[in-house]
Amino acid sequence: MHPAVGVVFLVDSGLAPELHRDLPVAHEVLGKVAGGNDPAGERAEARGMPTLDETFEQYMAANPNRSKRTNELYRYEANRYLGDWLPRPLDAISRADVEARFNSITADHGWSAANRAMSLLRSIYRRPCVDHDGLRNPVDLWLAGGGKFHRKARRKISAPAEVLPCWRAGIEAEVNNPAIRDALWFGLYTGMRRDEVLTLRWERVDMDALTFRVEETKTGVPLELPITNQLTAILERRQTATAGLPEGVREWVFPSPTSATGHVQDPHHLYARIGKAGGAKFWFHGLRNSFITVAERELMLPPSLTKRLVNHARPNDVTQGYRRVRHNDCTAAHDPQAGRSHDPCAEEHRDRATGAGRLFCLWIQHVDHPAARTNAELRADRHRYLAGPCASFP
Repeated sequence: MHPAVGVVFLVDSGLAPELHRDLPVAHEVLGKVAGGNDPAGERAEARGMPTLDETFEQYMAANPNRSKRTNELYRYEANRYLGDWLPRPLDAISRADVEARFNSITADHGWSAANRAMSLLRSIYRRPCVDHDGLRNPVDLWLAGGGKFHRKARRKISAPAEVLPCWRAGIEAEVNNPAIRDALWFGLYTGMRRDEVLTLRWERVDMDALTFRVEETKTGVPLELPITNQLTAILERRQTATAGLPEGVREWVFPSPTSATGHVQDPHHLYARIGKAGGAKFWFHGLRNSFITVAERELMLPPSLTKRLVNHARPNDVTQGYRRVRHNDCTAAHDPQAGRSHDPCAEEHRDRATGAGRLFCLWIQHVDHPAARTNAELRADRHRYLAGPCASFP
């Protein structure tokens, strides 16, 4: 039997008539996507919902005191870990999206990167969740649903009385560059962050007033500290060494003619050698950790004073807000002999008012005379100082 000629066969597509009418719209949307447009973003704009990119820029502009390096880090992480989400409207990122992205970042880049990325995303959402009714923070929803940040595993160090002699021996044995060696000593005596030490300029150092100032800090708050006897010796060596260097290099306290920036860079290549020679693992931030440990646990300095000395962000605590940390307190804490008058009455008053300075002597004892100090001796000194002029420290 021959097939009929001119017969039209109808094929049922299975689509309802109203869906047939939507096909042109679907083709139009697909064409926009192929052309690089974002229809979801256009719909978000029409209903007043900002995109993640717009909200991120608002978040960055909300804190002008954030350090340049922190801003650069936030932008890098937003583009690397959340880049494909930036064109999305805020209500188009779900709890499931957050969970999947957190797991993928963990697998590809490690737990620390995953924590930082989700913490940044959570912060970006905080303001819009207040401004837009019904908008929920997807990171908060993920946490409420059982999600968890990875637990931070901080590096642990031994007691300062044990590691400081090792680090000192390792630095003296392995660090031959005088600028790098003095930078490590400077970090050891001040507890400052690595970049705050390495980028210190002479224009911020006042040898007459015995103070120095760090403008660009992690917290965005300028840091002013006293120049103690130990720092004076370091800075005098640096002044002599930098006198004959080119103009673009001698502006730095710790210069490096071979560095593109003109100052010493992170000497991470020396850390393993210092640790091996001294017998204890070394890293620059360990100097800061030891400094804070001695100040808080062994010397029992007031938390407000310790935070000021190391420029930690202070919490928004009402009681702390009433206590003003004086510059003289910082001076006494770093070096009780700094600026001492020959007037006996003035000395007696200063001993009573800034007794924390006597306690802070123990930090210098840790660093300069470690072999002569035992934990029992340090505890005995601490109790003796507390029974004396220190008892009057406010």
